[in-house]
Amino acid sequence: MAVLRRQKNESGTRRAFNWRVFVADLLLWTAFIDVLSGVFLYSPGHFAHSLGVSPLGIAFRQWAVWHTVVGFLLTFAIVYHAVLNWRPLVTYIKQRARSIVMLRKEFLAAFSIVAYLTLATVWYWPPVSTVWDFRTTLNGVWAYRAWKDETVRDLAKMRRLRVEQVLARFRKYGIEAAPEEKLAEVAQRSGYPIYDLYLIARGREPVIRR
Repeated sequence: MAVLRRQKNESGTRRAFNWRVFVADLLLWTAFIDVLSGVFLYSPGHFAHSLGVSPLGIAFRQWAVWHTVVGFLLTFAIVYHAVLNWRPLVTYIKQRARSIVMLRKEFLAAFSIVAYLTLATVWYWPPVSTVWDFRTTLNGVWAYRAWKDETVRDLAKMRRLRVEQVLARFRKYGIEAAPEEKLAEVAQRSGYPIYDLYLIARGREPVIRR
């Protein structure tokens, strides 16, 4: 009887849906997409549309939505993976807990890295400061290339702001500008790079302090 059942399974009967394999594959794909979209958003991608750059034919806002939605799916996959593998996970944690009591050098090394990066984020130490400063530099390069020929009115329109509101925010930093004046001209006269003008227009602090 068992032989007949085995032959029947081998002859074309569908296998049951394997949820563990499904979740593992889901983790792989969502992690890949979140890394890919994260690199684009870091690049930074929010000036790309002004330069007509749309990798995979996807606009910046769509990249941001994709990154966020897939991030939720990745979180769900991680939680579901833990549920499906709860017993092995608990066993592993217990084993690791015993080794932690012995203060293994691998545990101390991993803990030290995470602890330092946490403090570096709070106090803005390297390499966190280096990574974020480099992103700011990229922002400046992209902003100049994308918006040097745009006017103050264009900037307000892109950010869905009233031009009067943008001009008022400029004046708080001693920046005088006209609605039809190019951002490159305002930047040259004021000493604030175009990226800083963008930040000020949005009501945020500029990178350069005066």
